[in-house]
Amino acid sequence: AVSAILGFLFVLMTWYGVNFLLGRGLHSYGNGSGGVEWIVAYLIFEVVFMTVVAVRRLK
Repeated sequence: AVSAILGFLFVLMTWYGVNFLLGRGLHSYGNGSGGVEWIVAYLIFEVVFMTVVAVRRLK
């Protein structure tokens, strides 16, 4: 399950981060300025969630 979440986060950065935030890549759609807060909030949520689950599992 952790690998699936990490895999999704990598795909999210690959697609959204490279194409919209960095403005680079083979199919660059131009620089975007919106949605960065949502992506960061989602990343933080997932990392906190995985940490909580790992701590509970180790107890």
